[in-house]
Amino acid sequence: MFAEERQELILLKLKSFGRVFAKELAEEFQVSIDTIRRDLTSMEENRLLKRTHGVAVPLSKVRRFPMDDRIYTVITNSLIIAGKLQHHSNIKTYIVCGKVKSEEGIVDPLATEFMRTLRLDTAFS
Repeated sequence: MFAEERQELILLKLKSFGRVFAKELAEEFQVSIDTIRRDLTSMEENRLLKRTHGVAVPLSKVRRFPMDDRIYTVITNSLIIAGKLQHHSNIKTYIVCGKVKSEEGIVDPLATEFMRTLRLDTAFS
């Protein structure tokens, strides 16, 4: 089976099931997992799907927020991130107060206490 044929079948499976697993595709098409990965990579480059950890999903299921259409407030302990965000007019950037540590950003009890006072919609580290 040619790559184009496999990719067409993968798209049909995505439409039917909402996601596909690389390992299952390799077994079904009797090809190596590397062959499937190359297929999925090619399809992702052509904006046909999105790959994540052995799973592929249609782009329609990927959550998208156009950066320029929304106003964001970012609170960070990283001077590097704050520096990169300063050029975006739709992003208000705040830096956590506290002692600057060389590679970790601003990390100390004062920074931790400051973060506890905030009400955030989304947080990650």
